[in-house]
Formats: sequence, C-alpha cells, structure tokens
Amino acid sequence: MKTKTFTWAAASTALLLGAAVAVATFGPAWAPSWLTGSYANAEEPAGARISVASAYERMAAGTLLLVDIRTPKEWRATGVPTGAARADWWQNGGRAEFLAEIVRLTEGDRSKPIAVICARGGRSSEAYRLLKAEGFERVYDVGEGMLGSRAGPGWLARNLPVEPCATC
Repeated sequence: MKTKTFTWAAASTALLLGAAVAVATFGPAWAPSWLTGSYANAEEPAGARISVASAYERMAAGTLLLVDIRTPKEWRATGVPTGAARADWWQNGGRAEFLAEIVRLTEGDRSKPIAVICARGGRSSEAYRLLKAEGFERVYDVGEGMLGSRAGPGWLARNLPVEPCATC
C-alpha cells in the first residue's frame, strides 16, 4: 500500500484549486481576499495593521480618528502626530479610564473608524484587542508606531507632521 506524504506544494495547490472552483462556481465575488489581494470595501479590513502613511492620509481626509496612546512624557519628547487625539494607555484609572476616553473621543460611535498608535506597536496591538473586545467595529493598529518597528520605519522616520505637546 502506498502512503501519501504531506507537502506544502500539494497543500498550496489544493488551496488554490479550491479557490478557483469557488470562483468558477459562484463568480468573482467569491474569490478570497488572500487570492485577489483586495477586500470588498477596497480598504484594509478592520483589525488590520495599517501603515503610518495610510493612517495619516485617512486622518487628513477625515475618514479616520487617529489616537496616540503613548504617555505625556513621550508626547512631550517627540510631539504628537498632527491632528491626532491623545489617550494615555497607562492612565491612572487603568483600562476603564482609557476606554472611557476613547468612547468620549468617538462620541460613543463604536462604528467610527479609529486607529491607535504608540511608540513601536506593542501597546497599540493591546489597545486594538481591548477595543475590539469592547465592541468597536472598525479598529486599526498602526504597527509601525512613532519610532518604527518590524512593521516599518515609523511616523518620525517617514517625516510625517507632528505638533509639539509642551503642556501634556
């Protein structure tokens, strides 16, 4: 009896074949996003990491609320992305106070597109998970952060605008 062994090539072929059958049977709308590289709404799905450039463009267009979740000391040191709101992740009141600040900033609209940015992407990924768990529908993580990370060089290195925050 001949046994079949698993290979990544065979698995990839089977996956692509399955996607092709779905498209052939049900039409192009059934093509998975990983195959087409696009999404039905032509923007990243909520929860996706977005680049600092994308966050800046959307914020400038008025289609995204960008929230800098670093500490006041960090805001004073580097400035804050021009046009961004501020909500300290490490507030004295803990996560409940942070969440209350986000609710205030979004005027209670949990469907409003919101992106969170920190120094290097660690806190923003935690904030993303908290906001999703609390019912925010369109949350984005700016994984590059202000200082850069594996996701990219960051807001400052890309020379995106910042405003001083001397009174933070």
